Amino acid sequence: MVLLTLLKTKFVQYLGQMRRSKLSMISLVMIYIAWMGIISFSTFFLRISGSILNISLDEYVASLIILTVSVILAIGAFLGSKGGITALSYELDYVLTSNISPAIFLLTDLVFQIVLLNIFIIPSSLLIVIIVSYPAEPVNLLSLLALYEAAIIMSSMTAHILGISRHWLGEKRAKVISWAIALLMVLPILLRILRVPDLWLKDFHPSYVLGLVMRGSSNPQMITLLLLYISFLVAIYLRGMNTNFYASVTPVLLSALMEPPKRLPRYLRLPLLSNELLNLKPSDSPSLMMFKLHLTRIVRDGSLWTALLIFVVFTLANLALPRLLRIESFPEVAQLTLIALYTPLFPSLLSINWCISERQNLWIVDTVLKGRRNYLSGLFYAYFMVTLLFSSCLYGLIAIGARELPFIEIDITLLLAMSIFSVLFSIFTSFKLRRIPTPFSISSFLYVFIPMLGSLMLSLPILMVRLFEPLASDPTLQLMAILSVFIAVVSVVFYKVLMDSLSSDIYEKTGR
Repeated sequence: MVLLTLLKTKFVQYLGQMRRSKLSMISLVMIYIAWMGIISFSTFFLRISGSILNISLDEYVASLIILTVSVILAIGAFLGSKGGITALSYELDYVLTSNISPAIFLLTDLVFQIVLLNIFIIPSSLLIVIIVSYPAEPVNLLSLLALYEAAIIMSSMTAHILGISRHWLGEKRAKVISWAIALLMVLPILLRILRVPDLWLKDFHPSYVLGLVMRGSSNPQMITLLLLYISFLVAIYLRGMNTNFYASVTPVLLSALMEPPKRLPRYLRLPLLSNELLNLKPSDSPSLMMFKLHLTRIVRDGSLWTALLIFVVFTLANLALPRLLRIESFPEVAQLTLIALYTPLFPSLLSINWCISERQNLWIVDTVLKGRRNYLSGLFYAYFMVTLLFSSCLYGLIAIGARELPFIEIDITLLLAMSIFSVLFSIFTSFKLRRIPTPFSISSFLYVFIPMLGSLMLSLPILMVRLFEPLASDPTLQLMAILSVFIAVVSVVFYKVLMDSLSSDIYEKTGR
């Protein structure tokens, strides 16, 4: 009874204000459906972009499933490195200070994590496999669902065990073990990126063992290994349930996105960064001061580190997927996907952290004449600089690795447009949505989806040029001029509308 009450309260708090309005819930469902549509389109695009060579469809689908299971297990290790237990703020204040036993609290969070991972992982993963395997003989969806469910349960239990291990081993040792396990879990992906044979992994790696057994393998060695893995997890988990770990519980949903490296300030003592970008000067204009303020905040609150980490993970996945699919046009597809899909992730993550750490301080700038306008101006340029700089660097690294620069003019134009538009949409979303997002929550989904969809829609003319030959490989000067004017006009109009609609301070409201 206590467990059900805790679980119900946890979901009510997690959903927040969205549960109060039927329209909000319907809108959320529609956005989720639209997100599934984007995943379907992306998978279908990769499916038809190139041919699958020298590999049977069964082996091809099996490889895709193994990679998905590896990612699911790695998520558990990543959460474990941040604390493992997804405690909400009210639980830290009320539940952990009550007489509720650690075992009840742990089981509540286990069910909570399993439900969330099911919502975010299962539908999209099944959809990808269905699209990839069509029109051949369909995959047994029940077996595939059982496989993914087993991986999710093992992932959540791993996250809890690694989080509780802070109480046993200390925070440093627990983090080292967590990152080592995360690296082990993603090893199949890394080996495929490097094109290294992974046959030796099949004898012990949890992804392969779980996949083979759940798909009906009668190999006694695989069955024994899986039973050993499960027995080990259950034994350690039962010990954790009998441990009073409350003192080591941290707000994972915040620390997962806002925990910078402890040694990061050492690298910020470089004269170029500290003197030119971060230090305030008396001669600086208000907008420039706000620009430096936002850059300093982005570095200090962990936003930059987290955005880089997630961006690199998505880039590695982007490198692995075309090679898995045996797509011949790998460089073009990888670079297009990087620009069109991943660039909006940067300002979206920055906006989520801004809402958590800075939104409540807006009243300070609102008490200054034109304070909100200067604040927004500095925010836009800080986001734009960070987004364009790091997405360009990763784009360049992919191009160097591919040893060619296909469609360079259109790619650079598209990168610039996506950076500007996604930043503008991210600022608009973070100021207009009243609900402050919690990282990995449903509300944070809106902060990613709106900038991604909006920037793709505004960049549609450039995307159309990028997809068709000979315009993409050999654009004329007139075409480049038209695209440049289009980006400039849309950006200026959007920026002006954004500033006018969001920059009302206390002076403008009172008519002074």
